[in-house]
Amino acid sequence: MAQNSQVNVGIKFRSDTKEVENSLNKLKKSLQDLQSVKPMNFKGTRDELEDLKKDLKEVEQALSIAFNPKLNTVNLNSFYQKLNESGISVNKLSQDMAKMGP
Repeated sequence: MAQNSQVNVGIKFRSDTKEVENSLNKLKKSLQDLQSVKPMNFKGTRDELEDLKKDLKEVEQALSIAFNPKLNTVNLNSFYQKLNESGISVNKLSQDMAKMGP
């Protein structure tokens, strides 16, 4: 039986630091869930899926590095710098994630 999967990832930043922390935790969980997607639910090649999983792991690590737990903030410059160092383009990542389905 065919299985449909849909993944929605979002994050909201508010002045409430607890809200930020909760949003980041949800995002990390979503990234981990995406890394366990099955090949049958992916519209690209197996190699593209493996590359995407590797990139998602890098995104998760970049987020961890950019997060300051003392202030409950994310340094977006640090986040983007880590992505660039890892060779990850946000545009390409978005295109690859679109292959996961609607």
